[in-house]
This record gives sequence, C-alpha cells and structure tokens, in this order.
Amino acid sequence: MKTSLYKSTITNFIITTFLVLGIGIGFSQEEQVGGVLSTTTVQTLNFDRNGTKIPYTITTQENRIYSATFKQSKENKENFERMESPALVSKMITINSEIDSTLNKRIILRYKKRLADTFELVPTEKGFQIEVDGNLIDYAVESGVYAIDAASKNFFVIDEFDVVD
Repeated sequence: MKTSLYKSTITNFIITTFLVLGIGIGFSQEEQVGGVLSTTTVQTLNFDRNGTKIPYTITTQENRIYSATFKQSKENKENFERMESPALVSKMITINSEIDSTLNKRIILRYKKRLADTFELVPTEKGFQIEVDGNLIDYAVESGVYAIDAASKNFFVIDEFDVVD
C-alpha cells in the first residue's frame, strides 16, 4: 500500500510539472518581438561669430525601437518566418552654450533606420550638418534655422524647441 501511494505521488508531480512547462512555453511565443536601445553622445563644437569662436555643446540622445513580426511559413505550417521591419529612431539633439543662452535649442529628429545607416554630425562654419544615409540637414546655430535638401524632406521628421532654463 505504501509503495503505490509513493509511485502515484511522483507520477502526479511529473505530469503536473510537464503540464505547467508546456502551457508556459505555449504562452511565451509571441507574434511580435521588440527591443529598445538608448545611447547618449556629447560633442563640443565652435562656430564663428564676427571673428570670435563661440563654443557650444551638442548632446545627442538616441532611442531605437526594434520590432519584428512573424508570419506562418507556407512550406511548413508549424514554423514561422521572421519579417524584418526598420527600427524607429528618435534622436533628441540638445544645443547648449554657456556663453550665449539664446543658442540653447532642442531638436527632435525621427526617421526609420535601415540596416546599414550611419548617423554623422559634422561641424560647419555656421553650425553643423547631420547626415544619415546620404540624407542631409544643415543647422545654423546662431539663427536656429535648419535646412533639409529636397531629396531628404520625406526621410526626416523634425520638431524644434527653445530650451527653457
């Protein structure tokens, strides 16, 4: 009598364990998978104002949201194929000057990142230029005006704000 009770308890424990694991694995498989990446970079640049170099600091905070969706395979109905989608990139560019507070601005730049995109911030005489995969934005720091070339106008979404100190 003692032996059969012991065997049934172990059997019930094993069955319950596998049942819980099976349900957990089934619910853990989602159709959408995502991830987030956040980085911050700081650069100090100068622009020329009537022969005087005015320093300013650019802080770039980047946030990427990666998403992927899955669809059922046509060849094998038990498998799923991953469909890649571009990452959504948001960059908050903060321009800060300790010498002239009228230069303080925030720019929110959004675009869809492709696999081989590169983000470059290059200093110019009047400010800086942003280049992403051949798409250009010129920003004049003193006037606070940005210019997008015609080919890039549908690539970027830009919002600009004055910084309140």
